[in-house]
Amino acid sequence: MKIIKYKAWDSIRSKWCDEATIMSDGNWTVFHCDTEEQICSWDKDSNRIEFVLFSGLKDKKRTEEYPKGQEMYGGDIIKTHFGGEDLVGVIKYADKWAKFYFAAKNRNGVGIAFDPESVFYWYYGEDDEDSTSIAEVIGNRFEHAHLLEQQ
Repeated sequence: MKIIKYKAWDSIRSKWCDEATIMSDGNWTVFHCDTEEQICSWDKDSNRIEFVLFSGLKDKKRTEEYPKGQEMYGGDIIKTHFGGEDLVGVIKYADKWAKFYFAAKNRNGVGIAFDPESVFYWYYGEDDEDSTSIAEVIGNRFEHAHLLEQQ
């Protein structure tokens, strides 16, 4: 079953609202879950808050904070190896197809897009559980956009 999770980026405060509850009274309001403190309020046409959805994928890092890998969200900048070259790109969501994709440029500067599962995982068995991630989250487009410009 797909886990539906999201994070919210507040562009005015340049801060993540990692745990947010969304409530509506005609306008949208984000409350921080830990303190129940209201941090901002905006209407649905505002660009102040941008929500990013959990892709359902995890990277190759295994740390105390991420024992099964860091979760990958839309807007995350990913480093992976595919087709004989290292790629740095971003996870995006396509409303038209209702799915995530990985957008990058190859060594010739040509834009490419892949299904993330085909690029981020190495499959060594017959089912999805027989796989390991070869991708790594190295930042996100909100705080680390310079990583995409270095390509």
